[in-house]
Amino acid sequence: LVFIIFGTWPYVVTGQRCPEFCQCNSTAGLRLNCEYQRLTGVPDLTFDAADNATQLSIGNNHIERIGPNSFFRVRYLKRLWLYRNRLTAIHADALRGLDQLIYLNMLNNRLTSLPANLLDSTPGLRSLFLSGNQLTTL
Repeated sequence: LVFIIFGTWPYVVTGQRCPEFCQCNSTAGLRLNCEYQRLTGVPDLTFDAADNATQLSIGNNHIERIGPNSFFRVRYLKRLWLYRNRLTAIHADALRGLDQLIYLNMLNNRLTSLPANLLDSTPGLRSLFLSGNQLTTL
């Protein structure tokens, strides 16, 4: 058990504090930046400080599909960036549990439609960015 009491990392850490493919910054909540990693799916976000994550950027990757409950390990997210991937499909329950999400950016993907109930579990969502997709149905 390691206690970090200096710098910008105010969390108790018992293992890896940030996934190896991400950069983490904790100046205003925990922000995970996993951009430009050639990810083909939502990464496994199992790490000790996952509950402290408020922002996640997995933009600029090669993600094509987002399955159900993809973000359950980071359920306190307020901001999620999924832009510039290759998204063609998002499961209706992909955002389940993200009831604190206020910002969702899915710009410049290959989406043609979104499930009708995709945003049901994000009641506080204030900003949704979908430009640059091929949406014909919302």
